[in-house]
Amino acid sequence: MASTVCQALALYEYEAKDDRLLNLRQDQSLIVIEKLSRDPNWLYAITADGLTGFVPSNYVFKSTELDTQLADRTLSALQKTSETHNEFQKKAVRCLREKMALSRLNSDWLSENLWDPQQVAREMVDQVQAATKLSPQMSKTVVRIVLDKVAETMPSTLQSNLWRALMSKIETLSTTSDFERLTEVFKGLYLTKNDEQQRSWPLHQDENTINTMLEQLYSMLVEIDSKTCARVLASENYEYITTLVAYYQMETRHSLRVWMLRVFLTCCELDYCVVSVLLHSILPMELARDLQTQPDLERFKYSLLLLTVIFCTGEKPPNDVYGQVNETFIDFLLERIEKPVDDDQELAELCVGVLLAISLTASDFVMEKLLKTEQPLQCLTQKLLLLINREDDPTKILNHTELSARPTNSVMNMLICLFSEHKTADLFYLNDLHVLIDIIARQLADTQPTDERRADYLQLIENIINQGCYQGHRFTQLEKCFTEILNCSESLDSHVKLVRRIQESGKFKPS
Repeated sequence: MASTVCQALALYEYEAKDDRLLNLRQDQSLIVIEKLSRDPNWLYAITADGLTGFVPSNYVFKSTELDTQLADRTLSALQKTSETHNEFQKKAVRCLREKMALSRLNSDWLSENLWDPQQVAREMVDQVQAATKLSPQMSKTVVRIVLDKVAETMPSTLQSNLWRALMSKIETLSTTSDFERLTEVFKGLYLTKNDEQQRSWPLHQDENTINTMLEQLYSMLVEIDSKTCARVLASENYEYITTLVAYYQMETRHSLRVWMLRVFLTCCELDYCVVSVLLHSILPMELARDLQTQPDLERFKYSLLLLTVIFCTGEKPPNDVYGQVNETFIDFLLERIEKPVDDDQELAELCVGVLLAISLTASDFVMEKLLKTEQPLQCLTQKLLLLINREDDPTKILNHTELSARPTNSVMNMLICLFSEHKTADLFYLNDLHVLIDIIARQLADTQPTDERRADYLQLIENIINQGCYQGHRFTQLEKCFTEILNCSESLDSHVKLVRRIQESGKFKPS
């Protein structure tokens, strides 16, 4: 469909019935964009004041001419509210700008309104660099040589202001490397953190500046080559990360803390060592403290996700971490799992992830709390069953090869611990227990003889049997699995020993 933009005159007054429609005054001049309406009975219109909406097509008269002054005034008014534009308004701006470009053929106006020579120049150099692996400076030289050669063969009448603007931007384009650009942003935040005036500015006059820096940092970490990012992060023994942690601790503004949480998560994805640096910093304690002050939901979820990442490696944290990641915090997580805010199940699942991650290195500590709790943990047990049924592990968020060596699934680790004590085993209802045994029987039958997961499932069923929870459910299927393990020559010795131990206990029997 053509991008038809024309001028129109209101024939009658029209009173809008809802906010999608536009009021009309008789003899009012409008700009109409026909392509934005699928219904021929309605037209999308813009007033000279920048107001937009649909109007009945039989209430206006369309002209074949376009008053450039009216179009200029309309576009200018519409662009003043660009930050709050909906999709229709954004499309209207694009259509009107295209119409202005085609109708006026004015190179200066095009250069100012339709494109950005600086951006085009940067994209050309970046694309050459990505395709050839040349340095930024060499990529710039290649682009300049090509453009110079094109200019030699181009008729002078075609060398418009647009062309000259592009050539000029190529000449002056900075070729600072990605490493240097990323380093500069980190240094800017370092200076912000050490600005003695920062804490005493009651009007937060620096918020927009810092917010822009953090947004830029996040974008660069996502877009720049991961190896380059990792080199910057590792600089001076991860000093930029520790500085950002110190800044997070002193910063209280919501929007800035949210951006820093995003940056921390991205840094963990880029470099496995960052996770260890954060684990040994003040950040886990700060996050645990912050969560219990009931921050807004967005920060709440980012904080839970980051805590899961920090504890997911199974590395033992320093003892002072447990000053905040303590019994009170475990209680807080359990409360949010059983009674999530606004029944937000995503929030409850994130809390389960944190609990599982902490239990990887402090299972005794977590189990001690679960043994003492008086509240029913029905939601927790059900979520654990759902996870083990899918063989899902919410703590495996990162893709680093170092984590592949982690021996066990955190959900399985938690279930084995829960069924190692009679009191915590009693947290599971009989129906839930039957579902769990169904899963174990299926997995023992489906896994290969040399699959290490078999040991976990055998350990889990042994604990269930030893704690007196087993009442003969799926006895035939389990007995068949045990027999196959004993008779298979490929079975691992550790699996055979577990099966014999279960059978010799005398507790594995039908109901």
